[in-house]
Amino acid sequence: MHLSVMLFPFHGAISKGRCQPEELVKTLHAAGATGLEPMYGWNEKDPENWRRLCLAATELGLSFTCYDIKANLVGDGAASRQQAIDTCKQQIDYAAQVLHCPTVLVYGSNVAPGMSIDDGRHLFAEQLALVAEYAKPAGITVTIEDFDPFPHFVASAQSCRHVLDLAGPDVCLTFDTGNFLNGGDQPAEIFPLVQDRIRHVHVKDKTRRVPDSLPSNTGVNGVQYKGCLIGDGAAQIGLCVELLQSSGYQKWLSIEIGSDNVNDAVYGLRFLADRIAK
Repeated sequence: MHLSVMLFPFHGAISKGRCQPEELVKTLHAAGATGLEPMYGWNEKDPENWRRLCLAATELGLSFTCYDIKANLVGDGAASRQQAIDTCKQQIDYAAQVLHCPTVLVYGSNVAPGMSIDDGRHLFAEQLALVAEYAKPAGITVTIEDFDPFPHFVASAQSCRHVLDLAGPDVCLTFDTGNFLNGGDQPAEIFPLVQDRIRHVHVKDKTRRVPDSLPSNTGVNGVQYKGCLIGDGAAQIGLCVELLQSSGYQKWLSIEIGSDNVNDAVYGLRFLADRIAK
């Protein structure tokens, strides 16, 4: 397995000058990362820093591992759904022609007011199938993510499996360890249900927090979480790595941290490298 880092936590720090893209890439590479995971949007908002980051990554031989595309494929009508499809197609072209990226993650879909969860999932699956059909000739796999990010739409392993089965075999899963906690699951326990559709992995950890009235980072089962260092929380990271290895998974593990502290990403990379080597 290979190690990657999700870039979005560092966007603000780079744009505000608190973090230089060249130094970020150099530090992550020195800690064991051979890939980076970009997100659509920042490359257009801050093109100069994006150019610098890409140049630094290229000079060190880093790959782009998965391109995250925000698009509500369910929307509130035919026009909004077509706009989401068009966005996905444009960004898949970018992933293929510029990033040479094997995978995209399409996130941000949810039911419209008055729409049932079941109808929304069927629409989501139909739209995903169209996006995957477009991506397939370019050699790009389209994935969805658990708890994406709406609590009762596609959050648990069961709901992910339902959408994947409806969408067909060309749509796969980005397995997010931390998000499954929010979906009310234990990542290692539900692994067998989805393992045949995993094409990318986000490694994120969370630990329980003292109960409060804030809704953020609360699971569908009412358990409340806060971010923590990779391996220090409840997301069963070590066990998930073992399961992935046993299943024959040889693709990317992409670190996701909850801050712009580069040292947290370095810690996670080294933690994973140690587990992979065992």
